[in-house]
Amino acid sequence: MANVTDNLSILQLLIAVAKSDGKIEETERTEIEEAIQGKPLPQGYTIERLLTEEVPLETTLSNISSAEVRKSAFEAAYLLAHADGTFSESEKQFLEKVRQAWDIPQGFLVELEHEAKILESGEASATVTTAASAEERAKQIKNIANKYCILTALAGAVPVPLIGDLTVIPMQTKFVYDIGKTYGQDVNSHMAKSILAALGIGTGARIAVSSLSKLIPGWGSFVGASAAYASTYALGKAATKYFEGGAKIPAENLKSVYKEALVEGKQQYEASKPLLDQKRQEQSQIERLGVELKGGRITQAEYDCQISDLLVKV
Repeated sequence: MANVTDNLSILQLLIAVAKSDGKIEETERTEIEEAIQGKPLPQGYTIERLLTEEVPLETTLSNISSAEVRKSAFEAAYLLAHADGTFSESEKQFLEKVRQAWDIPQGFLVELEHEAKILESGEASATVTTAASAEERAKQIKNIANKYCILTALAGAVPVPLIGDLTVIPMQTKFVYDIGKTYGQDVNSHMAKSILAALGIGTGARIAVSSLSKLIPGWGSFVGASAAYASTYALGKAATKYFEGGAKIPAENLKSVYKEALVEGKQQYEASKPLLDQKRQEQSQIERLGVELKGGRITQAEYDCQISDLLVKV
């Protein structure tokens, strides 16, 4: 677990990654603000101060001494740098400087490259069939939405840094495929990723902050579970709206639907806590799958298949 000094330095490191090419782009700033919003910050700090304060990188790096925290912070920084599908030379040089300062093994980069590919893939398969009527479709979507909310909440509660994101994001991607299928739409990875990205799901900042939440006091498994449940619930509402419009509504226009549903999703999470407490066996299975996926012991397709099996059970 990180200490108070670590907490601040970890956040400063993530801001430094975003600034590594000389400035924070408006999209990066928004993503970081949304990812940190509502979370307890170190005393005397606001999001604005974190974003504008200039701190020497050497100071930030020296303030984190724990090997475990360093490894997790580097992992988050790496994924933040790769989040938009590009990896600039300035980001590469920045991370290499951090890696050398913290003596991070070169082999760890191979693991991180694998993790980045998992989060970027957008590949999944639908587990439902096209609905025969609007009434049947509504029932299908309600049923699968409940199942995905439960599974992603259980995944979000896994107390191992990053494992939650490596399982939640592919599940949410699969959820989009399923909703599309009920409308007779054959969803592809580009469509699914575009919807998630437009809603701010799976952005580099969210992944980085979420993975570090397991280390920072007050940002732990409760936050992960509630955020995963609520975002999945809201994603379902937004994706349904998208496919109702024949998949022609600009994904960016769905954000207001998503934000409104997010509030309701948080309320639904509170009501679902007793049920979630009864699903510890499924949570253990999800954690195992996440560890195996992260370690390359199962493929994305094998993970997808086993999640389909879990959807039947919950």
